[in-house]
Amino acid sequence: MLGGGVTFGEDSQAGPKKPRSFEDYTPRSLKAITAMKPDPDSLRDKQDSLVVTADDLPSRVRVTYGGATRPIPQLKKEVIRQWARLYAGSVEHYTETYQSEMHFVEDGVAFWLAIPKNSLLLSKQGFKKAEPLDLYLTRLGAVIVGDKYDWTLLVEKSRKADTVQNDESWPSFDYLRNDYRSASVVAHVRTREAEIVKKVGGYEDWRVVCEVVEPFKGKFGRGGQIEYYHTAEAGLRNEWFTGEKIVFLLRHYYKPEKKWVYAALENSTLPYTKDRVEKLRLISAHPTEKPLRGVKPGRFERMYMPKVGRKITVEGVLESAKLGLVLTFDDGEIYIYPLHEAEASKMNAFDSLKGQIVKVRGVLRHARGSSAAAAGELSIPEHFYFDAAEARVIAVRPRQR
Repeated sequence: MLGGGVTFGEDSQAGPKKPRSFEDYTPRSLKAITAMKPDPDSLRDKQDSLVVTADDLPSRVRVTYGGATRPIPQLKKEVIRQWARLYAGSVEHYTETYQSEMHFVEDGVAFWLAIPKNSLLLSKQGFKKAEPLDLYLTRLGAVIVGDKYDWTLLVEKSRKADTVQNDESWPSFDYLRNDYRSASVVAHVRTREAEIVKKVGGYEDWRVVCEVVEPFKGKFGRGGQIEYYHTAEAGLRNEWFTGEKIVFLLRHYYKPEKKWVYAALENSTLPYTKDRVEKLRLISAHPTEKPLRGVKPGRFERMYMPKVGRKITVEGVLESAKLGLVLTFDDGEIYIYPLHEAEASKMNAFDSLKGQIVKVRGVLRHARGSSAAAAGELSIPEHFYFDAAEARVIAVRPRQR
């Protein structure tokens, strides 16, 4: 039996799944996904050996192609079966389609991901070993081993990384907004210097110095100089950094040298195009407006409205917002702000956590929002929030090393 009063033999919330477009998948890393803990409301079996989750977390990840395959382990097959029984319209669609796992590599770490039996990834002529790919996948559940979670991830779509990067109309407005909100600095830059400063295994750390052509977010103005670090697979040529780029940078504390540095947000740097700059100008003018990349209206609300009034723990990226702070995760957001002016100073304790992945625990609240009373005044959208006076915020890890 699964926790929450639902047995493996029952169908709960099952129904046909609508096809997703590429834009419905939020950029993440496999490292971040596999380090996540299940939501407290996720369903577990009686032996506490399996967990399945209603939130399938559609994600886009950048990997290199390994090509090796193997049968899906039996316990992972059971995760797929139970998830499909509880949350999908057809168990057979998943259990018959997904029979094999394929080997992929992200930042030197190997991952085995379930792939559909008709996938082009299985074509010997389609992909080359170590070729960069974008995978579009979902998370169904995990096998529990001690305090670890071995997540079952299903690859739904895939395409070569260069076919995405060379499309001048890509990425979409909402896709860019998601990276914009994750970064501390966003700018159109012109590279001045690029050099390798460190080599670790099959990867190299590059130090890049650039001049700001046009800023979109952060403290750097036009003509300012930015120094940042970029981790890439060994063999990347200096010419890759030359010319004009659009960069999304994170700020974090580098303990060995006891200083704050900037680093490129994973899989975010783009060649300059007029279309991308025009989209970023619009985003920078309205930085906190919804939607996030690929959000389906009402999905997040349906998931969290039943939790209003309950104490919950959620994990996401903490950023500044007009209402105070905002935690973005699971294709949605929850604000953090004080209910009373006398408690406004408590927000200062969270300043050092901006831009980081954090856990927040508190009583989930909901506000209907309000329209602007007069021109120039701020309208407040309907939203979920935590009271800053009672919310507990704990750093989990920086968004990227």
